[in-house]
Amino acid sequence: MPDTATNPLVYLFAAFVVMWAVFFVYSVVLSSRQHRLRKEIEAMKKALAEREKKG
Repeated sequence: MPDTATNPLVYLFAAFVVMWAVFFVYSVVLSSRQHRLRKEIEAMKKALAEREKKG
């Protein structure tokens, strides 16, 4: 039975899992940021339309 403490595949798998976790968190952060920016753009468009109606 191989020693898991010295098996390089354990470290490879751990690195693989960590990289996917980092990628997932990064994707969630970018998605959240994009959603917030879209809402801000819509609010700006609405404010501009209101301003154009008044002016």
